[in-house]
Amino acid sequence: MDNRIANGLERFVSGQIEVFGDPRKSVVEDELAAKLEADLSYQFSTFCVYLAINSFNIPIDVYGEAVTEGYSERGFDGIAITIGDQSVASPEAAEQTAKALIEEHLNALEEGQASQLPLVRILMVQVKMSSRAEMTDIDHLGSNTLRFLSYEHYLRDLKPNAYVARWWHIYQAFRQTFEAYGLPFEPELDLCFIYQGFRQEENALNTAACQTSLSFLRDHLGHDRVNFTVWRGDEIIDAIAMADQAVDGTLVGARLLPLPEGSGLGYIGYAPCSSIAAMIPKIEIAGEKQTRPDERVFSDNVRSFTGRKNNLGAMGLHRSLETGQGHQVILRHNGITFVTREAQLSGDLAAGEVDVDLQAFQIVNGAQSSFILQQQVDQLDGAYVPVKIVVTDSRDVKDGVVLGANTQSEVTAYDMLARSPEVRAVQQGFDATDWRRADKLWFRRRRGERFSSRVEHRYRIVTPRQLLETFVATIDGLPHAVHSNSSKLLERVSISVFCRDHHPSIYRALGWLIVTGRFWADSQGYNWADDVADPAQNGGSKSRRSVAPSYAARHQFVFALWQLVDADPDGVDRQQGHLSHKLDAVNERFESICTVLSDRDRAQVLATQAGQAIAACAADGESLSAQVRRKTFTEKLRKSVRVA
Repeated sequence: MDNRIANGLERFVSGQIEVFGDPRKSVVEDELAAKLEADLSYQFSTFCVYLAINSFNIPIDVYGEAVTEGYSERGFDGIAITIGDQSVASPEAAEQTAKALIEEHLNALEEGQASQLPLVRILMVQVKMSSRAEMTDIDHLGSNTLRFLSYEHYLRDLKPNAYVARWWHIYQAFRQTFEAYGLPFEPELDLCFIYQGFRQEENALNTAACQTSLSFLRDHLGHDRVNFTVWRGDEIIDAIAMADQAVDGTLVGARLLPLPEGSGLGYIGYAPCSSIAAMIPKIEIAGEKQTRPDERVFSDNVRSFTGRKNNLGAMGLHRSLETGQGHQVILRHNGITFVTREAQLSGDLAAGEVDVDLQAFQIVNGAQSSFILQQQVDQLDGAYVPVKIVVTDSRDVKDGVVLGANTQSEVTAYDMLARSPEVRAVQQGFDATDWRRADKLWFRRRRGERFSSRVEHRYRIVTPRQLLETFVATIDGLPHAVHSNSSKLLERVSISVFCRDHHPSIYRALGWLIVTGRFWADSQGYNWADDVADPAQNGGSKSRRSVAPSYAARHQFVFALWQLVDADPDGVDRQQGHLSHKLDAVNERFESICTVLSDRDRAQVLATQAGQAIAACAADGESLSAQVRRKTFTEKLRKSVRVA
């Protein structure tokens, strides 16, 4: 088994992947819980089912109830059926939920409002631990799914556990409810076959098996919303990266008071600096006899966490410890704020010191200070720091805590964007690209975040805001709107941009549009002016950049470059899956753009054409910055590029 998969599986079984919680707690039967502890095949099967549910974004309350563990390797290993964004746990709940959503839909239509029928989604998963998959294996997933949708007696043949039968009855409850209202029942169906081999080239027989199954299932359901996905080792690794990784820890020797009633669950007080340093896990720095704090505990932190230069609190903490004044830290420091899913106390709050077990904790304020505490661990005797512990699973509450805790400087809406799970998934796509590749880019998710010396050039660093603006300018074809009112773009996040089903290669390709523009602007004596990385880091001249005039048409430039470099720039259809990570064609399309634009000579030729097209469309006597804000300029530029 590949080490990356084995490590993910080990974390899964021990309950260390945050999005899943502890899988052992969701297994009802003692026999299955024991299998999850001891049976590698069952562990792998369960792990893959959990990954598929998370990757396909299926709303389900208890992941373990989707694990069906087929009678053989050719039986279902996982089934999940939902309606809209509602999870259902029984046939009765399915019927009630479907009725409520259908009534809501019909009432909206009666009132003349736009409304769509609630969508039933079905996910069927089959897992094979082997490194090879045969055509018959894939055939069986398709044929078993067809039987599941068609014949009740098939369940007896399959000899399923209780979960398979329950899912069948949930499916029938949805179907019968739609039919009772005289409405078409057209569920969206995803089949996912998973094995741990690595693809060298596409297996034509397996592709034919998928197409055959798709044909039969689409005929049976009467529509084309049926997808057949084959996951190999690469896709498993990608799915592991999409799952959040939780860290648990124990804060030892804290003195705390409960937060006032009505304000929320949690505690406020102080704790030994040595305890905070000890509870943060460490990662060894490759090739060095050093460690650094594990970044997982800072993923909800919107600030940079790799230095103290611009953080007065962190600098003050460093000086206090360096000068032997650790006893003054509690007076001079704002403190550290934890957000945790659960906090269990050992000891009596009223009596004095307690130990607090924190489950899936995050440090949302005090990241730089945490680094200093670990760096100066030998100087922490007698040093205490104020702490606040907030116990919540609510995203809204977390956002409020982050905004309230980070008072050193303004936290902007774009800072908060960095905390989005979709943006984190994009970062993982960037990180997965080997740094030695010619088309490597670096994704700065948080403001001020630093990178290692491996960054080739500051121009190769992109941010969420830059990718958001470039997406709207190019794929949405609205560069004029970005020039006019970029603050409105945040409304598109997770609705049309940074969606869970978008392939990461899309954003890498957009990054290369930006990078190409920066290098072109530099060659023309312009400043690209998009708040790129600190010029003092990773190359670049600050003095030259400060005196160069800003290029007023950068969003129109990337639009023109997109028109030149993509084979079908106006043919992006979300409903047809042109951006979906499920389609290999999406990856090939956008990876080819990365390949072309990472070739500096080819990129310069295309960039020159884009710049010339903008210059040719610009009217004399009016500023370019005013012209690029108009839709008419976009249309004129589109025609100009095509003619060229």
